Amino acid sequence: MKILRLYILITAFSGMLILPAGAQPKGNLTLEPVRNPFIPQLPEKPKIDESAVTQTQTQNQNQQNQGPVRTPNSEKGPADGQKKPAGGDTTPAPPPIPKPNFRITGLIWNSPRPQVIINGEVLDIGDEVQGFRIEDINKTGVDVSIRGVTQTVEP
Repeated sequence: MKILRLYILITAFSGMLILPAGAQPKGNLTLEPVRNPFIPQLPEKPKIDESAVTQTQTQNQNQQNQGPVRTPNSEKGPADGQKKPAGGDTTPAPPPIPKPNFRITGLIWNSPRPQVIINGEVLDIGDEVQGFRIEDINKTGVDVSIRGVTQTVEP
């Protein structure tokens, strides 16, 4: 009789532990697939809708073809009624904003101290590289600013 009870217990427990091929376990047990550590985990770049870009370009061309928009005040000179000087505006145009020319090789963004590796150098928020100040570090890239203009540099 003891052998029969032992057989029933072993059969009951082994049925819970070993499942036939193709059977799913009961409950909320789910296994995540193993990811390849050599594949980058950065999000994909958003796809651009070509039709929207074409429409925007067409609208911009139409606005350029119409010429400058004149308002009632644009016909008048300065506030005191005098004409504008013939030389025009004499203030020089600011130099163009340069484009960042460095390579991002590493990002640490989800930590109390986000860091980035640029040209082999580990940098924090607030550091400067090639005249650009690092404003923010996130998983899609690094926000840098120069002369008040912020740009995002992607790895």
